[in-house]
Amino acid sequence: MLHIKYTLSRGRGVYASASIEPNTVVERSPVLLFSKEEYAAYGKHTLLDHYTFNWPDGRMALALGLGSLFNHSSRPNTSFSIKPHEDEPTIEYTVLRRVEPGEELCIFYAHSLWFTPDDPNDAPPAALTEEDDPPFDLLRISVDEEPEDTVETSA
Repeated sequence: MLHIKYTLSRGRGVYASASIEPNTVVERSPVLLFSKEEYAAYGKHTLLDHYTFNWPDGRMALALGLGSLFNHSSRPNTSFSIKPHEDEPTIEYTVLRRVEPGEELCIFYAHSLWFTPDDPNDAPPAALTEEDDPPFDLLRISVDEEPEDTVETSA
């Protein structure tokens, strides 16, 4: 249902191999969690800094699987939610509308971006600062408190 594709303008991204209907969960990414101290001492000084998410308890999370490969769009076709369950923390990605074969699946990172978007329509409003909307702040999306039954998806 999904594949990874590289483009010069966007780098690696997640693309649909077939049509995907709205509200379909397309990825459940396990995460690696880093303490604030561990991240401050090591992670923020590496390439990981561009791929981590703020976790509800203050730790930083690195999404595994396809989770770190979804590119940004100010008009995303995919949403994501935190599943912070201590025994199996994950981030779940769900398409918002019908996605056609060959279409890139994109999420909304934040209004304050650390890069220049390749699409001028994705440029952040000039009035916002990082304090208004820190990058990858998953707390602004959704957090599920109760575990759900596992559903297998193909990638």
